[in-house]
Amino acid sequence: MGRNVGKLTELLNVPMDVFFEIASHLYPVDILQLARTSRQLRTMLLSRASRHMWIAARKNISPPPPDPPEYVSEPEYAYLLFERFCMLCGAGRAVNVHYAGRARLCRGCWAANVKKGNRIAKDMGYSIHKDKETIKLIANMLPVANRDNLERWGVHLESVNQSPTATFYEPDFVEVVEQFRQITPALRDKNALEKFIEERKRFTLERLNFRRVTITWYGEWLSKKEAVGAEAGSERSTAIEEKLRELGYEPKDYPEDYDHEWFQMVNQPRKLTPRIWNAIRPKMVAILEKERERREEVARYQRWDKRRAELRRHYEKFLQTDRDHDMDKRTMPNSRYALLLPCMAALLVSEEPPAPITEEQFKAVEGAICAEAEKYRIKARAYMAAIFREECAVWAWGGELPSKLSALLEGKGKGEQVSAFPGRLNLYMDGPGAPEHPDADSDLALLNSPYALFSCMIGYDHMREHYSHIGILEHWQVAHSDRPWSMLVRNADNVHVMLRVLEAIGADEDITQADLDAVVRSGRPVCTCGEDPSPQYESRPKYLALHDLIKHLHVPSAQPGVWSSDMPEADLTCEAVKILHRITFE
Repeated sequence: MGRNVGKLTELLNVPMDVFFEIASHLYPVDILQLARTSRQLRTMLLSRASRHMWIAARKNISPPPPDPPEYVSEPEYAYLLFERFCMLCGAGRAVNVHYAGRARLCRGCWAANVKKGNRIAKDMGYSIHKDKETIKLIANMLPVANRDNLERWGVHLESVNQSPTATFYEPDFVEVVEQFRQITPALRDKNALEKFIEERKRFTLERLNFRRVTITWYGEWLSKKEAVGAEAGSERSTAIEEKLRELGYEPKDYPEDYDHEWFQMVNQPRKLTPRIWNAIRPKMVAILEKERERREEVARYQRWDKRRAELRRHYEKFLQTDRDHDMDKRTMPNSRYALLLPCMAALLVSEEPPAPITEEQFKAVEGAICAEAEKYRIKARAYMAAIFREECAVWAWGGELPSKLSALLEGKGKGEQVSAFPGRLNLYMDGPGAPEHPDADSDLALLNSPYALFSCMIGYDHMREHYSHIGILEHWQVAHSDRPWSMLVRNADNVHVMLRVLEAIGADEDITQADLDAVVRSGRPVCTCGEDPSPQYESRPKYLALHDLIKHLHVPSAQPGVWSSDMPEADLTCEAVKILHRITFE
């Protein structure tokens, strides 16, 4: 940087006619920036002797701007049209232009200096009511101040008719008011005063029409600039594509998602030059390499995902084999979480995709699947048993629990408890949600009690359906094949519910959930009341058979949230159940 300091001063050694010839090929904004480089250049370029150079530079623009009026110098005109700095504070991005008032301002300076005419007049001591005619007269002696960047087109004005409520550039307004105050006492001749006012109106009209012409040109120039920029941008994009193809990258390799840095390098309204290409090439190559790595990772994941889906299909087919007669198949984990079983995980990674998983390979691990799934069942049962024990501790039905249930609760594991809201349960590794040392036999004995009912907390299932521990595991396997094990919750008044069910089907209190499951699955239920307990029997999942019976008996707990007073009185006593509802299976 230091070695370039002062080199522009060598221009002063060039003959003046040669220097002006060189400068005449620049744009006006370039000459403005050149004038800022040194005091000598500033003095020379802003002098009236350089006016012909500014005119020539202005004609380099297409379409060329209209000639400025005599009261606007060429440098000032160039500043108004092309600079982006505030004339008052020097801030950048000054896009608020008042051509008629020869002012380019930033947002803050515009708000501070552009106000309604009657407000400015009031601040200067005028009475809005008493001096109404004077204020109206002054409002026509200078141009209104609008944001000219917001108005593209306009028509030629023939007269001035402006309201005091319009906005004006305050320094101009104050200047006109001071002139009017000084001149009015001196002009005793009414004709002379009217002549002064007409001259101010004529000058205002000239300035307003200059503004209109300038706005019209600006709209045409901006449209052409945008068109040229779009064309240059298209050429740039094409050139970048060709350069990248030479490096081995095709358009299909470009970032699929929006990348701001990439967008900024490609979408520019200027052609691609060797200098620009050398600057952006390393950045673009880095982005493309990162995108290539991302796509390779996505493709790799998709290949493994396809292999996982293939393994899940084998597993689901395995679960359907002899399902109705094999309770173990119905209580295995769902197809997503079965992939976590050690034998399934080993089979999955035994070969790299796209190698297929054959039926022979899967059959070889079927025995291991059955063995490893037992660990899942033990944890799931321990979890449900802990919830059931905790709930039994707070039940108060008739002052005591059924004797059979009380005996089961006195067995091992009664001290093991879990939180009523444990969240998701990890069934494959140690974690919260189940007792640390489950007693599998004790837990299974307790869950086989006909009074142990649960409901699913996913969606609205817990508002509709009751399951045994067998049913809830089957429900999760079938209905939620892509979900993790969610917390289970008991249904209120389970003892009351199951006493009625047992009486209706003629079973005693000693029946286990496994035997009860076999009974309610044994055929289509038929009730002495004449109503069909399971109208959709053919299409309903078999694990909902017990819930269909509960719902048919109109037990309040079958529909949590519905009060017993909404149920038929005849159905609220055990005697009514025995008389009206005797259920057999065909």
